[in-house]
Formats: sequence, C-alpha cells, structure tokens
Amino acid sequence: MTQKLIHRVNSTGRVPISPSLIRVEIIEGPPPYLYTFRAEPNLDQFNFSPDAEVVIEATCAGATTVLRFPFGRIKNISAEKDLVLDELPIEKLKERKVRFALKVIDTSQKIGRLLGVAKHIKPINASGHSLEHVEGILDFAPCELGEQLWRLKFGDNDDTVCLLFNQTVEGLEDSFKNNPTFHALVFPVIVREVLRRAVYEGGDDGDEDGGWKTNWIKFAKTFAPDKPRTQAGQWDEDSETWIDSVVNRYSEKYRFTQHYTKQPKETS
Repeated sequence: MTQKLIHRVNSTGRVPISPSLIRVEIIEGPPPYLYTFRAEPNLDQFNFSPDAEVVIEATCAGATTVLRFPFGRIKNISAEKDLVLDELPIEKLKERKVRFALKVIDTSQKIGRLLGVAKHIKPINASGHSLEHVEGILDFAPCELGEQLWRLKFGDNDDTVCLLFNQTVEGLEDSFKNNPTFHALVFPVIVREVLRRAVYEGGDDGDEDGGWKTNWIKFAKTFAPDKPRTQAGQWDEDSETWIDSVVNRYSEKYRFTQHYTKQPKETS
C-alpha cells in the first residue's frame, strides 16, 4: 500500500502541488496538427478524493486564450487522444514558451471546489530535455569560431557560462536549443567541462560571490548532493567520481540515449 503524505494547505484551502511532479512534453507535428502535448501527472502522494477531476490548462504570455484539457479523475488519470495547442501563438510554441497549470477539482457539489493546483509548469521539448535547468546559468551567443561549431566561455566572476556557437552555421542556435541529437551529444559534455573547471577553481554552493561556479555547483548537487571537499587548484579521484555521478544522473533524467535512438537517421 502506498503511504500518503500529509501536505500543507494554503490560505485558500488548496494543496499546492510542485510543478516538478507533472511532466509535460510539447510535440511538433505531424499534420493535421502542428503542435500537441502529452502530460504525465504524478499525484500518488496526495490524499485527493478518487473522484476528483483533473484538468490541465495551457497558455502563454501575451495570449488571451487559455486552453483547458480534461484528464479524467484521480482514480484514473488519462487524457483525451489529441491534446492540440494550435490555438496558441505559433512563435511561442516553437520556442516552448508555453506554461501549463494542473488543477484538481471536487465536482461533487453544484459549484466545483479547487482542491489542489500546480502552476507555472514548464514543458520539456521533443528530446525529453527541459532548458529550465540551465536558464540563468548558461547563455548562448553567436561568435566567429572558424571551423569550430561551439565552445564555452568562462567569466572571472560572472553569473553565467556562455556557450558560443558558430555564427556562420545556419540554424545552429536552434539546434542547440531544440535538436534532440545535439542535446544528447553535447549537453553532457558541457556539464562535465563546466563542473571540472568549477571544482578546480574551488567552487562552492555556499559562496555568495562565487558567480557561475556557485550556480553550477548548486545545479550539480540536485543530482548528486554529496560533493567531496576539494581545495582550489587541486584535483582528486573523488571529484572525478562525483562529476561522473552528476553527468550520469543528469543523462538518465533526460533519457538522452532513449531519445537519441528514436530519432530518424539519414541514409546514404
């Protein structure tokens, strides 16, 4: 039997639901719809009535439209066959700048009562990879790089690391942000390179003035919290093992191998 947890209730009597418990993926094509989505709510830990209804809403900044999709009841959460987003602005859909909300509603009375809500749910893209984990800590910028496609630029104490991409290659920026193959091949390498430098330079998540090093160590510890203590300018096997663990768990979370192997391959 699954043990239910006791969750706090806010002043409105509603249970706040963490957005991290709802996995939403925006899917591009094929026709007749340009954009659809799928969602995987995980509400097992809550004590909602089995007959409470679940709905998911989608909207974006600047749009007056709020799309609402029934997702069954708590005892059997399931979606309609086609969850179509084409009524939202196409440019927002392309950039995945759509936000979702999940609501659990008691409909046993004449007027429905909101029991729980998750707001500001960020979607992942078709690769299974969400950019929310690097928002604010990894910038993108075009650059003259000769025959290199990309490289990283580190500031002394800046808040971000910058991924420089070759400005002469058409569509390269979009590939870094939206292409599943690029995500699978490049992002684990970026995480490893940044963390090696952060650790070597003495980065610590408790350093308020640590800039990008602090931010990336905080990010890494969400995957592997037991970071070994390493003095700046030194390197040891424990640090390498910890970084390996971070990269492995990061890759597992976003299913890079699974999504990469699903991509159609070109044939000669």
